[in-house]
Formats: sequence, structure tokens, C-alpha cells
Amino acid sequence: MLRGANGQEYSVATTTVLGEGVGGNGATAVPVQASIAGSAANLAAGTSLSLLSPVAGLATRGTILAPGISGGADAESDASLRARVLERKRAPAHGGNTADYVAWTKAALPGVTRVWVTAEAMGPGSVTVRFVMDGVRENGIPEAGDVDIVQAYLEAVRPVTAKVYVVAPIAAPLDFSVALAPDTLAVRAAVTASLADLIARERVPGDGDGAGKLLLSRLREAVSAAAGETDNAVSVPAADVVPDVGEIFTLGEITWLGAP
Repeated sequence: MLRGANGQEYSVATTTVLGEGVGGNGATAVPVQASIAGSAANLAAGTSLSLLSPVAGLATRGTILAPGISGGADAESDASLRARVLERKRAPAHGGNTADYVAWTKAALPGVTRVWVTAEAMGPGSVTVRFVMDGVRENGIPEAGDVDIVQAYLEAVRPVTAKVYVVAPIAAPLDFSVALAPDTLAVRAAVTASLADLIARERVPGDGDGAGKLLLSRLREAVSAAAGETDNAVSVPAADVVPDVGEIFTLGEITWLGAP
């Protein structure tokens, strides 16, 4: 057994012969899995795990390789379940329509907050499903394991004639150049939070037909609404922005230009 800096315990997932799959400095990559379910067991690459009981001849500490220990999600909250049930009552099952795929995706995986369904993007009879997990995954973008879970669930409930493709939206960082008054750290932080909130609330994956457009007026409004702001000028972006097909906006870098 091993323990991470987060206090959680992990076990070796499969029998591993030391010396096989050797990495740098004579290290051996060993697959591990968390002893508990949930997001508390996720650990970033570069952090360490330590043996609970030292073994002669082995280092007591190892480094987690990329992409880290991930895939843990917490159980669905009562509020989320209640909202999902009410949503289903408003849109009863109809044998595989858009509302069905939204409901199925949310039922498949705790933490799914929004779902987008596109018909025949991958050919006749195809259904493409994209989803985000706001507040659960970084920028809400689902991990590969999340996509696999939803894909398997939809395969079990889809109409027999449908070909379902579950894909994660691709993060498209949206950069800004902002002149700000007063140009203080506190007001910069407020502007950053306001832009991040707007993008998270209004973003939609691009579909090649204008979906996901963020209006420049709304972006400027978010800057103006930040606590402590008295004046600003947004020079980047210079116009409305639209994500490419399958992309979804996230907050990128903000370049601060001083007072406007």
C-alpha cells in the first residue's frame, strides 16, 4: 500500500516485475489505483506516493507520471439528482431524441452538468454527444475515462439503429488584452473572475454554423461589471469570437495594458 500527499491510500493495480518497463534512473513504472472512490483521490503528475511499509532495497517514495491519477468523481448530490429528475419529467423519453441523450449522459456519470447532441455530424444515422463537468474537471473538460464511461452507457441504451460518438470538447483558450483603471491586483483579479464566469456560463461547442459565439459586447460588459473597475478598454479580442467545430472556449491569458 502507498499513501499520497492528500492522505489517501493506493494499491498496486497489477503484478509488476521490477526492472521491466524501466524509466529514468532505473525506475519501474507501477500502475496503481485509489482505495476509495471520488475526486479526493485524484493526484497530479509530479506529486509523490510513499510506501506505508518500507521494503528492503526499494525507495520508499515514487513520483506519479503523466497524466496523473485521475478519473475519480464524487457521488451525485441530492440537488443534482433532483434537477435531473425534474428535467426528465419536463422532457419524457421519446425513443432516442435529443432530450433522451442529454438525460442518459447525465445519468451515466455524476458531475456531468451540460450536454450537447448533434445529429449526423459523423454520417447518416450518427449521433455526436459532447458534455462538460463544470466544477469537477479542469475547465470542465471531461477526461478520457469520463468519455469511456458515457460511451459505454449510451451503447447500452441507444436505439439499435443509432451510431453514437461521445467526444470531449476541445479547450480553446480565449486571450484578452485589457487596459484597466484602476490597474490594481485586486481589480485585475475581479476582472479575471468575471470573464471566467461569463465564459463558463455561455460557452457552447462550435458546430461550424455559429454555435458558441461570444459577443464582444458581453465580454466588455463582464470587464465593466468587475468590482472596483471604473474604466477599461478591451483591444483583444477585437470582434465577436466563434469556436471551431468541437472546440469550447476557456479563459486564456490576459495581457494588462495599464490605464486606458
